[in-house]
Amino acid sequence: MAKQRPSKAINASKSSPASGQPGIVQAPASLATTHTTAQSPQKTVPINYDELLALIRTKILDSNARAALALNHTLAVMNWELSRHILDAQRQEGWGTGVIDRLSADLTKGFPNVQGFSPRNLKYMRAFAEAYPDPAIVQALAQISWYHNTTLLDKLPDTGRRVWYAQQAFKHGWSRNVLVHQIESDLYRRQGGRPVTNFERTLPPPQSDLVRQLVKDPYNLEFLTLGAEASERELEIGLIGRLKDQDQ
Repeated sequence: MAKQRPSKAINASKSSPASGQPGIVQAPASLATTHTTAQSPQKTVPINYDELLALIRTKILDSNARAALALNHTLAVMNWELSRHILDAQRQEGWGTGVIDRLSADLTKGFPNVQGFSPRNLKYMRAFAEAYPDPAIVQALAQISWYHNTTLLDKLPDTGRRVWYAQQAFKHGWSRNVLVHQIESDLYRRQGGRPVTNFERTLPPPQSDLVRQLVKDPYNLEFLTLGAEASERELEIGLIGRLKDQDQ
């Protein structure tokens, strides 16, 4: 009797529990997906994403411009108020111009990181206060940079034209150099300008040269560090003592 060979049907009869197909053993699902899950899914950008990004960017730039203008306005008014005190003291107490140099030395000592208290700048402050005794005009001029204002003092003799050019600089966002050019080309006369006392409150473009200069103005930036530099009370005591010495 011939010996029978083992039947190969034994392997063929084994079925995969998952597929039911004979002879095919499928890997568990967790292993089968190992390679595919390692790949990061494709990122999709929402349809309105560009509009959202543009809106947020505009809000940031607008807030940046508002902050720079607010700080600049505060400093300009402060310069005027300090100068009024100096003028009043000189007129009432008979102090000479030497008090400017003494104030400059004491303020620079009290606020060593601020460059705006030089004798030259304090004299500009005094000239600013002398030229504009009306606080309403100061509020208008405070919307442009201090360097714009010193340029107006240097190049124009009357308040009406200064205010007119300041309004144009604010409205159009002129840099100081552009302001100088417009004054030297007599834009006031060419456009039939008339003295104005009210400023439009619309902000200049956030990307304008004026706003860029205000944001980067070292005097404005230095002013923000004053709190950590000196004791206000100690500085006040020192200044009073100096001024009394100057009066003697």
